[in-house]
Amino acid sequence: MRPEYCNTFNVTREKRRSPVTLSFAHIYTDHSFSVKGGTLTDVSGKVADEVAGVLLELEDFIALTQMVNRMVSDWDIEPEDPDPDDR
Repeated sequence: MRPEYCNTFNVTREKRRSPVTLSFAHIYTDHSFSVKGGTLTDVSGKVADEVAGVLLELEDFIALTQMVNRMVSDWDIEPEDPDPDDR
């Protein structure tokens, strides 16, 4: 089921000193069911629907990053230790 809000974003930059693209998307698993020979089969696949893309100059992107870092640091949440099994 598609989420109501964007649940991922991506940052890309083609080359040094070029603008930065900030893209927002829904990423979710879509399920399709079929019946064959009396057996119910779930055919699932990952879906990415881009919602918006913003083109920023590098200086603007750096300012946005600094603003988000200040906001997050005010949340007073301790970062989780990475799971050693994820390495």
